[in-house]
Amino acid sequence: QAVTTAVALLGLIDEQDRGHARTRRHLRSRALELLAESDVRTAQLVLDVDQPATELPKRIRFLRAIGEEAAVENAAAALERRGILAGVYAGELCAVAEPSRAETNGARLADEGLQVGIGNSVAPSDGAIGYRTAGLALAQATDGSGAVVWDRVIDSGPLGLIDPEQATAFAEYWLRGMDSEQLETLRCFLRHHGSRLKVAEELGLHRNTVRNRLAAIEAMLPGKLDDPQTRVSAWIALQSVPENLNP
Repeated sequence: QAVTTAVALLGLIDEQDRGHARTRRHLRSRALELLAESDVRTAQLVLDVDQPATELPKRIRFLRAIGEEAAVENAAAALERRGILAGVYAGELCAVAEPSRAETNGARLADEGLQVGIGNSVAPSDGAIGYRTAGLALAQATDGSGAVVWDRVIDSGPLGLIDPEQATAFAEYWLRGMDSEQLETLRCFLRHHGSRLKVAEELGLHRNTVRNRLAAIEAMLPGKLDDPQTRVSAWIALQSVPENLNP
């Protein structure tokens, strides 16, 4: 009878522990959701229910990661054990930590096979910005890229927001048919903000020759070279041009 009673009690305790763990995961996921909406006050109340006296850092970075479901669950549990607010939100691993801890732990998760994006450093009241930029960083992550930090995406300029494979495909389509001479003329044209005279001076050509080259280039493009949209597209294409198209 004693053994039977002990087994029953242990089973009850185990069930209570599992129920408590489920409740904690739910509370943490809800707190992350509220922070992602910049609702700091309610998020803090939820965290106080989970663990009283828990204080959010003055600056945070959101960390978002994707991978196999089991790997995401295990990673969230590992972050919790390190004292980091983490959970599964919107099908992703989501965590909030001080900026330096976010980068360190993001790198560890990438080493473990997850694709990881780390957002901008923000105050908790600007959590929506941090969450969104973490998503944009995650969109640039690949299996071999390591953790992608939003700051480094920004340092790369607009091209940092474009998938490299898509950018290459765009360049191949947009510049198709051009030879090395035309590519260099187009680069020079953009470099001098459309000044045909400066293009002629740099390339050592007569202005009529430059005019004829640009007319031939323009005939291959979907728009006019004096159109700002066409120039932006040309710049992106030339920055992403495959090596076999480079002069």
